[in-house]
Amino acid sequence: MMANDIENHLRRKFDADLQARVRRTQELSYLRVIGGHYFAAASSQCLELYRDGYMLGCIMCSQALLEAVLKFVAQRNSMEYKKEVEDLIRNLEAKKILNDKALNAAKLAWRHRNDFHHLNPGISVIDLETKAKECVEATCTLEEEIFGASFVAGALSPRNPIYWDIDSDGTVPVCLRQLDV
Repeated sequence: MMANDIENHLRRKFDADLQARVRRTQELSYLRVIGGHYFAAASSQCLELYRDGYMLGCIMCSQALLEAVLKFVAQRNSMEYKKEVEDLIRNLEAKKILNDKALNAAKLAWRHRNDFHHLNPGISVIDLETKAKECVEATCTLEEEIFGASFVAGALSPRNPIYWDIDSDGTVPVCLRQLDV
């Protein structure tokens, strides 16, 4: 195939999907600034996968991200983190580390995790866009709980500093995200 043919094909596909991408982008409520941790790139890509209509990839990436973030939260709170996610959620809930909204979102997104992880036949009856939205919204809710911050005189002011790597000079590595203009 010639490069020009590939370019035309990609352009037609993009144009055909554009309105759905705009709609999905408008549906998302996400933090523009999160901690610059090892999972930050995956978090941004979950948003992009949903926006661009790659629902199965979004679900799988979001569930993996959810596991990473829950383990990160447990670590930062000096808890055992090498556990099954269900146990992590129960422990975080028992110790009241996360609010109910974040915990409920995590539980909802984690449903059907093994079915998607192992591509079990049952996923064929699940509406992928609905599940992808559920998963990406859950990760956004969890990120809001741990990375929520305000800006005071142009400086980041985290609600939960335990989840940020604040350097001795007061600076902090961040991941900036922008899906829209």
